[in-house]
Amino acid sequence: TSHDLDKGDVLLLTSDGISDELDDEALLAILTASGLSLADKARALVDESERRGGRDDKSVILALNA
Repeated sequence: TSHDLDKGDVLLLTSDGISDELDDEALLAILTASGLSLADKARALVDESERRGGRDDKSVILALNA
């Protein structure tokens, strides 16, 4: 499947260690937070999943379509 990306879109690739702990609303809140770099957002995803139980390994890749 292909999707057109707009300038400024962020792609998220993550393991189930993140997606099992964070629902779509939590993911969106972190990814759309202003004033955070992509690295800060990735760290926030890991931190929040840990805060919610964090029972599995975590991997996060964020890519900005500039």
